[in-house]
Amino acid sequence: MKFVRSSILYALWACSLYIQAQNTILTDENKALLQDLEQQLAFLGREVLKANSDNIKLSSSQQFIKLMAQALRIEGSFEYPFDSLTTVSKLVPEDKKFRLFTWYYSLSNGRHRYFGCVQFLDEKGREKIVPLFDRTQKQVDLEFKKLSNENWIGALYYQLFTVEHKRKKYYIVIGWNGLNDNKSSIRVIDVVRIEGDKVVFGEPIFYTVSKSKIAQSRVIHQYNKMASMTCKYDPNKKAIIYDHLVPMQRADGTRSTAKEDYVPDGSYDALIFKNGRFVKIKDYNQKASKTQSRYDKKPKIKKNKKGKSKRHLEIPINKK
Repeated sequence: MKFVRSSILYALWACSLYIQAQNTILTDENKALLQDLEQQLAFLGREVLKANSDNIKLSSSQQFIKLMAQALRIEGSFEYPFDSLTTVSKLVPEDKKFRLFTWYYSLSNGRHRYFGCVQFLDEKGREKIVPLFDRTQKQVDLEFKKLSNENWIGALYYQLFTVEHKRKKYYIVIGWNGLNDNKSSIRVIDVVRIEGDKVVFGEPIFYTVSKSKIAQSRVIHQYNKMASMTCKYDPNKKAIIYDHLVPMQRADGTRSTAKEDYVPDGSYDALIFKNGRFVKIKDYNQKASKTQSRYDKKPKIKKNKKGKSKRHLEIPINKK
């Protein structure tokens, strides 16, 4: 029953979008409509993510998709921020060429389902929306493929940034996917671009093997589901910095080669963008660069009222 209803959600999602609006100006009337829809979406979004019942999650997800499609159909919605949708990731590049929405739900059996859409303006300034369909489990060799919205690697994206080389701009996204094997999760580093009316993922600009001339279209880090992995772009370093993963040691002293047994070891690797490509640096030392990162700050020593020193580490708050 759950799989049937999931199929219905995909069919609904497919029919709901692939639309365009002729006017990109947000009128007061349309703004009021969007505010009303946003309140309903905010409630449904919390049900999709946190409800105790799988049936409620699936039912709420179906309603959420219908209302989300309805909201994005409203002319001028490209300018509406949807600030109250806290369960949905909303990412916009610096040039504001498009908006990327992603969200997910998880069921009691550990399975996850990811949804998303890209909203952008075409060459004539018309609003267009393209839905994303999660096909992660049905594909192989994902690191080397160019993917469309129809066979998207489902992910909850949490970072989007831009790099350029010879006037070519790359929109890089980083996201998380809790795989349906109940053993592992992934962090995916990908490239998204708009080609006419289509949304395409992947670009052969990632070199993760030393001295290799083979480029990957994206980078996927798979690791143990119980572990926590860091993977984030640091604009000060101009690098994607992430935990170095190693296989866990068995009781007999051997190490597993299965990806679900990989965990962070406390060190970091990085992907540095140079000459139009991201090149991997193993055992990356953040303090090796002359440009100081917010992660590199040393503890400041402060004194209490009795004159005794105490260590205080000031970590600046992320500003979104």
